[in-house]
Amino acid sequence: MLPASDKLSVILPSETQSREFEAKLLLALALAERGVHTYVGSRIAIHNRIHTFPKSIYVAKDFRQPSNRIFNIMNDLGHHIIAWDEEAVLFFNAKEFHERRVHQATLEMVEGLFAWGPENATYLKTAPGYRPAIPVHALGNPRLDMLRHELHPYYAPEVKKLHGRFGKIILINTNFGKLNHAVSSYIVRPGGTDKSVGGNITPFMEQAWTHRLAIFESFKTLVPVLAETFSEHTIVVRPHPAENHQTWRDVAKGLSNVHVLHEGPVQNWLLAADAMIHNGCTTGIEAYLLGAPVIAYTSHEAEAFDFALANNLALKAATVEAVVSAIKSMSNRKPTPPTQDEKAARLGKYFSGLAGPLASDLIAAVIGGYASDWEPGQRPVTRRMTADLHARGRSALKWVASHIPDHKNSRAYSRQRFPGIDQTGVEDSMQRFRSALARFEKVRCQNVSENIFLIS
Repeated sequence: MLPASDKLSVILPSETQSREFEAKLLLALALAERGVHTYVGSRIAIHNRIHTFPKSIYVAKDFRQPSNRIFNIMNDLGHHIIAWDEEAVLFFNAKEFHERRVHQATLEMVEGLFAWGPENATYLKTAPGYRPAIPVHALGNPRLDMLRHELHPYYAPEVKKLHGRFGKIILINTNFGKLNHAVSSYIVRPGGTDKSVGGNITPFMEQAWTHRLAIFESFKTLVPVLAETFSEHTIVVRPHPAENHQTWRDVAKGLSNVHVLHEGPVQNWLLAADAMIHNGCTTGIEAYLLGAPVIAYTSHEAEAFDFALANNLALKAATVEAVVSAIKSMSNRKPTPPTQDEKAARLGKYFSGLAGPLASDLIAAVIGGYASDWEPGQRPVTRRMTADLHARGRSALKWVASHIPDHKNSRAYSRQRFPGIDQTGVEDSMQRFRSALARFEKVRCQNVSENIFLIS
């Protein structure tokens, strides 16, 4: 059993290290200031050892059908489950959000919900499986904190390293995970199936994938043009964590100034780049909030299928020539960062916590209250023993699957999403948080297992 405190501990799992680990570490630091012991680390590693944790409050990344089994195990072990949806920002339509991101039986096990903003809160309160007794806290998200001006100094050392390593950078962020999935059985094509949502795709989704496939192909043709036009720049293609990176290596073959890399948090790269190019990617929103130069390459547009918010926050370019022109203009003069009033006007409907107290502090206050008030779930001994056996059996099956190439639980794919971090790396991040925010001097880190850390 891992160390416990006199109140419920908190578990913060991170599925994609580059996307959310540092944000969850920030939340763990805020919880530690409130005297709450928090485990933060790889979601896979945490799930494989869930039966060894003290009774805790588990903060889930979603409430989809694939999470149902582990939720049942945690519930039977006596853990409490609260949640937000890491992908909620991609959906600005309640019906699609409910169909693709909510599983009724899974949501019914959740005892508290956190929304990114007012609209997401509305979607949660109308979701199948939602009960009025479940509180919904529209407080933003720690990932939004990582984009605030006061956290810019946090990235400065890594930005300097990137400039020293690559010189002038043009960043291309791709998000074609469905069309270019690292696990071949999860690749979606028009007329096919989508294994991640349980089977056949709807006519709407078939049209959407046809549209996205055209954009995917246009990005492939963009890369060599930029490599030739901007020969003094390093072109960095940063694939989505779920994508097959070899596809982009094939595109970059023979282009000496093109590198296919997915290293570290994207914020480092956004602040280092002369321009970032995307289409319908949440990174476009992140770039806007950071005040970084961002271009939406809109070679094909369809109102029904585009993630319009991310594209509309960027300088839109419909042709390769327009992209080239936009990069040249940004290389000569960086765009003016948006003011707080501009951010609120354009994004206030979708995101809370863009100004004022950090979302991490507001969320920590709520979770800290839960940790003080809630008791460990009381379960009959036989139920807990059965859950322990189920947890161990699940871990064993995952271990077997990790040795199967081209499996969603393969070691290669797991490492692509969470490459790993040691205590020195975590403590370096903690020190950069201390320097940027002048806080957390008394907070300490203990490495309790590979890729799992106790912050207290």
